[in-house]
Amino acid sequence: MKCHRHETVEAIGVCAQCGRALCRECAPPPPAPLACSAGCAEKFSAERTAIRQLLARSEQNARASAAYYFLSATLSGGAAVAAWFWLPSPFLIAFAGGGALVLLVAALWHTRAARKNISPPEN
Repeated sequence: MKCHRHETVEAIGVCAQCGRALCRECAPPPPAPLACSAGCAEKFSAERTAIRQLLARSEQNARASAAYYFLSATLSGGAAVAAWFWLPSPFLIAFAGGGALVLLVAALWHTRAARKNISPPEN
């Protein structure tokens, strides 16, 4: 693949934003993202910031969901215990107890998802 500016020179990579081929002369120094122009570098940086914000919000949502599911599992488990003593109905006890187990599994799943440190790749 040839550079988009220097058509006789081999490209070493492509722009992270628009996909144009870049040679060593056109590529920015290593700490900067591989971009063909300042505009592409700004767009790339803005998109990376948006992705980081979305990931942070997703983690917050997973934590909130986990708390909700733990609370719901506790209430459902309490209902199963109350049904055992006050309304000895096997169906009601099984339904409330089964619901508590399902909600507990969901709470653990969301807790695990919230603990995962998901970050976008650097380049």
